[in-house]
Amino acid sequence: MVKKHASSDDVISRLNKINGHVQGVARMVDTDKPCDEILLQISAIQAALSKVGQIVLANHIEECIVGRIKDKALKGEIRHFTAALSRLIR
Repeated sequence: MVKKHASSDDVISRLNKINGHVQGVARMVDTDKPCDEILLQISAIQAALSKVGQIVLANHIEECIVGRIKDKALKGEIRHFTAALSRLIR
């Protein structure tokens, strides 16, 4: 059995919410809602997807990279870099 990542449940939950949001936007388009309202919802979906990407990236760095490193100082530097990168890509 493959080990499940610590953030898998959170990621799946967020993706399910995004899926519902996308379906809602499709209904907005189908019912001719104003373009500015549709664009606002698309922007919200993009932000939510970006957050999911950040979670997956942070999990990858922590579990797949840092978790395999023995040097504690290097682990600290990678975690520091990850925090800086997270602030940059918000």
